[in-house]
Amino acid sequence: MEKIILKVDGYTGTAEVKWIEENQWSIAHYEAFISVPFQNSRWENLFIYSKEKLTEATEKAKQYLEMALSRCNLCG
Repeated sequence: MEKIILKVDGYTGTAEVKWIEENQWSIAHYEAFISVPFQNSRWENLFIYSKEKLTEATEKAKQYLEMALSRCNLCG
């Protein structure tokens, strides 16, 4: 699992990237657990289906985290 810690406009958030194995509900893929102030923590499907693309998944999770942190200014 990759963990990203990011600070934007004074707010700090985290994203944890995890490989989800295939199961009865979905094919194998990467997801990120996004946690930022003033918002409920949540899992985001990164829509990356190759386990070898961890770097790509990490970059995409960072983008999701940046977007979530930028919304903190609207709530705080």
